[in-house]
Amino acid sequence: MLSSIKRLCGAVLLVLIIPMFAVADHGRWFVRNKQPVIFKVVVDGSGSAITISGDSFDTGSWRKKEAPRVVLNDEELKVISYSSEEIIAEFPQLEPGTYRIEVQTKFSPFFTAVGYFTLAGTGIHGPAGPQGEQGPQGEQGPAGEQGPAGEPGPMGPEGPAGAIGPQGPAGEQGPQGEQGPAGEPGTQGIAGDGFVVGTVQASLLTPEQFAVAVSDTDSFSASTSRWVLADGRDVSGSLFEQISGMSKVPDMRGTFLRGMNLGRQDGNEDPDGDLRALGDYQSDQFQGHGHTHEMPANNGSYSPGTFYGTFGTGQLVDGRVRHPSSISQYGSARFGSETRPKNTAVNYYVKIN
Repeated sequence: MLSSIKRLCGAVLLVLIIPMFAVADHGRWFVRNKQPVIFKVVVDGSGSAITISGDSFDTGSWRKKEAPRVVLNDEELKVISYSSEEIIAEFPQLEPGTYRIEVQTKFSPFFTAVGYFTLAGTGIHGPAGPQGEQGPQGEQGPAGEQGPAGEPGPMGPEGPAGAIGPQGPAGEQGPQGEQGPAGEPGTQGIAGDGFVVGTVQASLLTPEQFAVAVSDTDSFSASTSRWVLADGRDVSGSLFEQISGMSKVPDMRGTFLRGMNLGRQDGNEDPDGDLRALGDYQSDQFQGHGHTHEMPANNGSYSPGTFYGTFGTGQLVDGRVRHPSSISQYGSARFGSETRPKNTAVNYYVKIN
């Protein structure tokens, strides 16, 4: 019989008790409590809970609240939740009939609401019938009004970057903008000298003066100095060495420069041309030649035929050529320890970087 009670319908008890007031002493505080009142009792469809509606179901002082007691025919029910106007409690399985229910808020008769309700049973459900055929679809009703827009949801995580699309056609060139103001002048850079590496430059400046003129440092460095005196010094690590293969510059002090033959064969070439290399040294030389000799009309004790062999030896022989002498039509004789042309002293410098 109890298993057939699945759905229960609660009856409402129309029992009203005139509210009464009492004063409760909780320490040094005084609180006025109203007597609880039951308005309606409803058992839910599953028959597992009962809802009691009413008033003044709160109990205790403002500092401490206590759950009310629910008693059904002298059996206390477990309260699930409660408020001032509603109590929900567990409901046992019962036979149909009329039952007495109490709500106690102070555990005394003065704070008790009493009510009665009738529990009606239902018959046993038969098996479900077969599902009927689906009826024809009705006409679509008119569209309802659009509801208000909801609040935007939180932003989702950023998705992966899409593939790069094909490049679009170039846009038309825009009009030329106005010319901006001229910038401030920059610092003066080092002027280039226009000479290539390996150039030989004659100068009337000392090495110190020349270094200032070409913006070189006072101290020589084969890797950073641009010009050096042609004094045979080592220039390993310079651009001059990388290009020419020579680790030293020629020593041109006290010498003249002479051009290479480079195929010249017209009688004015250097006789040692095929043996020469750029930068090498060639010693001085006097071209072989002969002299004509005239004997004086009165030769005295000097017989013709033999010259004074070596000037300065003091050896006397028949016939001799003595030291050079001036001839008016050729000017004063000039002689010394070398044969040389007229010249002016200079310093030779070589571009190495």
